[in-house]
Amino acid sequence: MGRGVARRLGASHPRIATFEQPLSDLSGYGADTEALRHAVTRGPGHDVAYALAEGLLTQGRCAFAECVNSRRVTRGPWAAGARRTDAPFHEAELLLSDPAEHEHQATTRTMDIPGLTLDTAGKPPEHTIKDNSSPTSSPSGA
Repeated sequence: MGRGVARRLGASHPRIATFEQPLSDLSGYGADTEALRHAVTRGPGHDVAYALAEGLLTQGRCAFAECVNSRRVTRGPWAAGARRTDAPFHEAELLLSDPAEHEHQATTRTMDIPGLTLDTAGKPPEHTIKDNSSPTSSPSGA
């Protein structure tokens, strides 16, 4: 969905999985696979995407980011980058309220990133955004 929205807006789409998979692939070069995968899912892919989005905003470009988890700690940096560059920031949350449809979508989706393993458990995400860290400030609709 994010790629289609970005295309329609004429925006760049710094997709976190695009960065996480190549970082995870480094485990094939003799690194501790499990430790590396844990590290990748805890930040570097996100950090690269945040930095890229902020760089694009600094250049006056539009960046469209999406988060598929409900943790405020992974959402706040997008807003912080927009604030630092004086770029407008808008946040929207889409919820699929039908658990059966969510399971269907989770278990039948395809991936366009070679080597990326999808979580196909089909479990609906928690409904509310968890405030797992103190956000730098509230997102604005500027």
